[in-house]
Amino acid sequence: LLGFERDIVTDTTAIYACQERHLWSLALTVLTGSHNRGLRPNVVTLSAAVAVCEGFETWKIVVLILRQLAQCDQQPNIITYNSATRVCGNAAQWQAALQLPTVATEMNLMPDVITCTTALAACGRGLAWSHALALLPNTDQAKRRP
Repeated sequence: LLGFERDIVTDTTAIYACQERHLWSLALTVLTGSHNRGLRPNVVTLSAAVAVCEGFETWKIVVLILRQLAQCDQQPNIITYNSATRVCGNAAQWQAALQLPTVATEMNLMPDVITCTTALAACGRGLAWSHALALLPNTDQAKRRP
């Protein structure tokens, strides 16, 4: 259209632009278009798609994006998991939010203070205080990590 070929970098940039305007639906359309054109999203692209969903009841989409990362042989980073945990927590899906730090640990990622506090906040929103209390020792360990 404008004389350049769209690639995964331009699509990732478009997704980030959507994040600034809170246009999660458009961002996911860009992500779907990338896939349909045979482009292989990378961890940056999919992390951007997770981040754009923050603040919206899109937790099921975020879980699907994480699954897509695994199918693309992409290793998400702890920032991706923290964003996904925040999305689930904001949607009061504390069970899903609690599973994500465990999955991150299984992927050899080191949960940090943000991981733990985000999971704690999700438990608070879901009124799952007993689960929140069980996380407190993990929060203390995360603080000690460099």
